[in-house]
Amino acid sequence: MDKTKKEGNMKRLKILAVVLALMVGLCMFSGCSDKPPYKIQQEGEFTPHMGELYLLEDAYEEGYITKKDLKMIAYYLNNDKEYPNPLREEVTVCIKETAAEELRNDDVPDAEAKDITILNYLGFYSGCYAVILRDIYTLEPAMPIETWDIIDGVKFHYYGYHKIEIWK
Repeated sequence: MDKTKKEGNMKRLKILAVVLALMVGLCMFSGCSDKPPYKIQQEGEFTPHMGELYLLEDAYEEGYITKKDLKMIAYYLNNDKEYPNPLREEVTVCIKETAAEELRNDDVPDAEAKDITILNYLGFYSGCYAVILRDIYTLEPAMPIETWDIIDGVKFHYYGYHKIEIWK
């Protein structure tokens, strides 16, 4: 190999090394982080009450949660991260009672709060709680499915049949 060819190959290797270093650097600063994208909101006082459950997209469209909230919820769901503050027992009871009441209104007259499971608590946002619920009355196929939902450009990765609901 002549000297010019060697110099050309060395130049290509240097360029490749720089490009790879840039790609690694971009990944480090572009969301491959263990930290949530925003500060966690504090709950404050809670008065037990019968609330309402909304599908995530409906709650967003109604203005109950913000796009910033959507991004935080997606962070915990998509990265399979546990929300750092546990769901308080009195809130858990109210969410389950609300879900049971909705089932009773949807032709499941015997539905009770004990029949509801909170599969995942994804946090407290703008006065609302993000949860994934399951009940013993809804039939589920044996094989879970993997889906992506996109709400205002924010992606939500689901594995299974249960979607995020917002309790307000």
